[in-house]
Amino acid sequence: DLVFNYITWGCRNWQRFVFCIMEKSSVFCFAFSCILAFPFCSWTTFLKERISERRQRGVPPLMQHFFGKIVDNRIILSPEDEHHLIHVKRAQVGEEIEVGVDGCVYLCTVASVYPLKIEKKIALPSRELPYRLGIGFGVLKSEHSEWLVQKSTELGATSFYPCVTERCVVRPKAKKDPKWERLQKIANESAKQCRRGRLPELSAYKSWNEMLALPYSNKILAYENESLHGDPLLNALQEMKMDDTLFVIGPEGGFTLAEVEQAQRAGFRIVSLGKRILRAETAGLYGACLIGSMMEKRK
Repeated sequence: DLVFNYITWGCRNWQRFVFCIMEKSSVFCFAFSCILAFPFCSWTTFLKERISERRQRGVPPLMQHFFGKIVDNRIILSPEDEHHLIHVKRAQVGEEIEVGVDGCVYLCTVASVYPLKIEKKIALPSRELPYRLGIGFGVLKSEHSEWLVQKSTELGATSFYPCVTERCVVRPKAKKDPKWERLQKIANESAKQCRRGRLPELSAYKSWNEMLALPYSNKILAYENESLHGDPLLNALQEMKMDDTLFVIGPEGGFTLAEVEQAQRAGFRIVSLGKRILRAETAGLYGACLIGSMMEKRK
């Protein structure tokens, strides 16, 4: 009854209740803290039990994934990854990590922490697509560009080319800006999450003419006006010889007819993504998924 009265009175007089907690005996505060801490303690115990069960079944823990380069047969991490490994993850000597280097993933061991020394053990199976997949897109509003870059990285895209087209609402004033830097950070984090062998490349903002001149064997442009009677993307991929491929989508307003005709003259194949008009970011993922699957099937 006493506890119930405290709660009822506190709900009606919450400001006075706060001061009461500060002024009353430490016993009440201690009991209240224990009640709040109980779910956290239970959750911690649950996690420890699950980890113990995985070890008993022989399931290895999920290793940290980083990116680096090989210098004199030694693996060197970037300054950011080195700081994260030492000061955030508190790496220990003998700890195993994964490191992506130039498309390959290596199982490595931390030989020393101060200074950091990483020894390469074995090469793991590659998770990269057999060919380069570039995604060109008209600069999108709000978080749509971020969503496109994040998910396309998970699907295996190797390069991104943000482009300023005639109908772009967002028009960057410089080749690189804070939004561009955020896109690069999102691409890097996504590559770590899906444990890729290399970081995707994010180009500086390009003009339409610069986009058309990119050196790819296969160039594909998705045009919304082709939705009902155009050449489906799947048919185009089946007729193509699989090689490095550039897939281009427009901004929210789509491409102008002049831009599409210019792309055709530059060697692009104009395709349809189905009977429905897709949002720009959805169109990018549709193309990345289909092209990536075809690359892996016909490698």
